[in-house]
Amino acid sequence: TTLTGIRVERSLTRYVLEYDSTSPVDTRLQASTPVAAGFVEQSRPLGRRVGLTLGTSITAGGGGLHLGPRVETRWRPGDAITITGSFARMHQFAQSLRNPESVVGSVFPVDLHLGAGADGVPVARSDVFGVAAQYRPGSGLSFGAQAYLRYSTGLLLVAPASGEPFATDGFETGTGQARGISLEAELNSPRYWLIARYRWQASRLTQNSSSYVPAGAATHSLESG
Repeated sequence: TTLTGIRVERSLTRYVLEYDSTSPVDTRLQASTPVAAGFVEQSRPLGRRVGLTLGTSITAGGGGLHLGPRVETRWRPGDAITITGSFARMHQFAQSLRNPESVVGSVFPVDLHLGAGADGVPVARSDVFGVAAQYRPGSGLSFGAQAYLRYSTGLLLVAPASGEPFATDGFETGTGQARGISLEAELNSPRYWLIARYRWQASRLTQNSSSYVPAGAATHSLESG
């Protein structure tokens, strides 16, 4: 199976910070961010139990060309087991000027996006590696496990420049790293659905020589229902 496509979009974003009469300084940032992307993806079997998906995209936006390769391989050693490995490079053409480290963030959750192309706003890039396994021993019952590793560059960081709930004195750019695992079990039937999921993750953002753990990066989480 081969899939191809194109996508064209344009976003207009504006960030305005107005002070009262005691301060003569206002902040006004705006961006027009056109993005045009083309992609191709092919999936094919490499045998009775192995499958491969290869794809790539080329995106023009944010003042340059950005290549986004993707690869995924699937192996079924048994009828009830599937093992998957993947890699993907992704780009983000708009970033938030909200400060998620501010205690006011829970009261003021607006993201305040600004597109790449505004003064100092880069295109963020992430490389994500993942491996997953799924086991289905019977009808309606499944167990899953997955692990991931993500490297990010060009991240817009408000916290190193300001303690306010949004950017007031400019912002910084930095890098990020996150890794995690998740385990889940699921049982469903026509009359009920039961699920339990555990997640562990470790995240860290870096700006120049300093780094910190994001406030929203819970190390352990447990869900059930």
